[in-house]
Amino acid sequence: MKITVMTSDEQILSLDVDPHESVENVKALLEVETSVPLQQQQILFNGNEVSNSQKLSALGVKDDDLLMMTVSSGGGGGGAAAS
Repeated sequence: MKITVMTSDEQILSLDVDPHESVENVKALLEVETSVPLQQQQILFNGNEVSNSQKLSALGVKDDDLLMMTVSSGGGGGGAAAS
């Protein structure tokens, strides 16, 4: 099936995927297309963030559906420096 992914910078990508593909595999395809590391991608379907292990078919994603990809700030560590 064909899905459309809109990135946070409004790039439109069309992907041919299997309905039983996992979100993680879709992220891997998007990493190739956008150079955004898989770990920094967040995928939204119908306004809800979806987890890597979920299958597209289980989420209700159908042919010609639109998914959104946002990018999380990929800072490591997460701790603020205290003085």
